[in-house]
This record gives sequence, structure tokens and C-alpha cells, in this order.
Amino acid sequence: MIKERAIWTAAAYLVAKHGAAAPTVAERFALSNAEHNLDEQRAQWLSVARATQALLREYPGEGESIH
Repeated sequence: MIKERAIWTAAAYLVAKHGAAAPTVAERFALSNAEHNLDEQRAQWLSVARATQALLREYPGEGESIH
């Protein structure tokens, strides 16, 4: 199991490198892992994709706060 911090670190890196395309890049990694039957890695990249979407969101989602 990957640690939460690693997910957010990967997401931040993808956003810095790919900007608005970061979620698509992470989803491509997930799809590649799915094609090779690597379910755990696929799940991790889907988590990274969700984190990139959260980082790119202009406003916090429902129930979220800004610190």
C-alpha cells in the first residue's frame, strides 16, 4: 500500500510538469498498468489522478477547507 504522502507528492510533481494535463497523464499510467494486470499500481495511479484533480481545482470541494 502506498502512503498518502507519496500520492500527493506524485500528484504535485505531475501538476508542476504537465499542468492541466496532469490528471490525463496519471490516468494513462493507470491504464498502462491495467493492461499489464497490475491492479495495485493501477489503483495507486488512479489515486494520483484524483489528487491531481484536487490540486487543480480552483475552489475546495464540499466538506473541504483551506488551511
